Amino acid sequence: MSEVKFGVMNGTVFSLPHFPVHLFSDVAMAAEQLGFDGYFVNDHLNLPWGDETCHPQIQVAYTAAKTRVIDLGNVVLPIPRYSPADLAKQIAHIDVLSGGRTLWAVGAGWNEREYKGFSPMGVFPDDRTRVQMFLEGAELMRRLWTEDEVTFHGTFYQCEDAVLKPKPYQKPHPPLLSGGHGPYMRRMAAKHFDGWATTNWAWLAEGDVKAEGYRARVEELRDHLRAYKRDPDRFLFLVEGGIEDSVETVEAYLDAGCTYYVPSISPYAEGRGYPFKYFPEQHVILLKQFAQDVLPCFK
Repeated sequence: MSEVKFGVMNGTVFSLPHFPVHLFSDVAMAAEQLGFDGYFVNDHLNLPWGDETCHPQIQVAYTAAKTRVIDLGNVVLPIPRYSPADLAKQIAHIDVLSGGRTLWAVGAGWNEREYKGFSPMGVFPDDRTRVQMFLEGAELMRRLWTEDEVTFHGTFYQCEDAVLKPKPYQKPHPPLLSGGHGPYMRRMAAKHFDGWATTNWAWLAEGDVKAEGYRARVEELRDHLRAYKRDPDRFLFLVEGGIEDSVETVEAYLDAGCTYYVPSISPYAEGRGYPFKYFPEQHVILLKQFAQDVLPCFK
């Protein structure tokens, strides 16, 4: 088994009156001190269990100022809910400010309310359209990061003589992982992206989320990568798990091909019907427990 990286997910989906904002940086700094490799947030502006959320890119930029070596980024960011050109500028700037420590998992998005409330078009496109927008938006972002001047006439996005400076610190650009789950999205991940991000949460993900099902997906992606003349060993396989995952659970996913394991610390949402159960004061404690019980087995 090759060496795996470990991150922690500490989401934006907290109701701020009940969740101290300083806890974001507290968890990130504790993760760095405890030997984790990354700190990630998710991308939500409205959800049933809390509308008063932090803007994800601002949160990552804030955390960059509080840390020195860990990776920082977002899992998963819906490109079509943004202007891709503006998003490319945000990410490039954060990558420069952090000294090249960013990693971004991106996707097509699923939350209708957030699209209608915050996307540039103010509507929720159908699944096929969102996927097409996602792929086209990612293409535009990569061009802005790597070309001196960009003119782009796509189906959904247009720009004339766009200049993005400063360029990202990382060359050619920060890693972009695809968060799509279906067969087509997995194939597109292998063709266009630097990795694939998924979850082992059975209540959320569709299809096989157990380790053996994950192994089959990894093997499928590695086959796609070879078909596209890409090196499977330079492709990231990220799994978002849970902060109470056992050594045995983590080991099963690493054996199946995961190269970046990210346990999530979910907030408490009493009576909302969601499997979130951790109070704010537990977050650093849970992180330390994972670092004590799990990390030494693999690092």
